[in-house]
Amino acid sequence: MTELKYLFFESEICSLDNLIWGLHIPIPSELVDKLISEDHKRIVYHVKDSEPLHRAMMPDGNGGFYLLLNKEIQKKQKLELGEKVKVKIRKDDSRYGMNISEEMLELLDQDEEGSHYFHKLTDGKQRSLIYIATKPKSSAKRVEKALVILDYLKSTQGKLDFKELNIAFKEFNADRYFGM
Repeated sequence: MTELKYLFFESEICSLDNLIWGLHIPIPSELVDKLISEDHKRIVYHVKDSEPLHRAMMPDGNGGFYLLLNKEIQKKQKLELGEKVKVKIRKDDSRYGMNISEEMLELLDQDEEGSHYFHKLTDGKQRSLIYIATKPKSSAKRVEKALVILDYLKSTQGKLDFKELNIAFKEFNADRYFGM
């Protein structure tokens, strides 16, 4: 697989006119044409000195696109409304459109039935579950989250209800699961 090249631009951090989303970075239209295709809007970008951020380009309703800046990114990178920032951006060629933990990958490789149900989910639901399983800092917690997710999917034959999944996380007992 050839490595995709980054494109660079500078833009001002803007605010959206609604209460749901906050700050965003408009993407210059000449770059959008190089990054987007009919079935692919996922990108990887860096703002300031951030780690790679896997996201979707969001449409602005007028033919343009922007990058949402969630509170976590805003805080980590000390981003403020009106600030000019340098951005490097490229198409996301990863399998899931985001980083996935080694623990989750290993369990998907080992658990054929769980993997089957996981891969039948929509790409967005897969990314939501990957985010949940990859977020914990400790490897043990990442394993636990991935185990619960795959066990839950098997118990529901791939039907996903996030409220039920949260209950499964709360009811998980590592000692009972690992026979300790």
